[in-house]
Amino acid sequence: MPALVAAEQLRARIRPGDSVIIATGCTYPGFELMVGEPDGPMGAASLARALALGLQAKPVVVAEECLVNGIRAAVRSAGLNTISLDHLLQLNPPSTGRRPC
Repeated sequence: MPALVAAEQLRARIRPGDSVIIATGCTYPGFELMVGEPDGPMGAASLARALALGLQAKPVVVAEECLVNGIRAAVRSAGLNTISLDHLLQLNPPSTGRRPC
């Protein structure tokens, strides 16, 4: 039931076009794997796909730089496109004013 409750909460709060940040990756000294923890990239990609297709949200997956290639592969295998932060900032430059949360 916790997954159903979480899904209902997401559906109640996320509107089409909303950006949703998904953080993944578990690294610490001596544990810098190429893909991070085994379930993180796939779980993040699955959640991103559900948010994009089901709620028309804009998922933003963030992770440590050493994990980007593995997460990019997982997101692409979920049928989603990826862009770098640099490319995103070129497309949508930050505004000079602050937006309220």
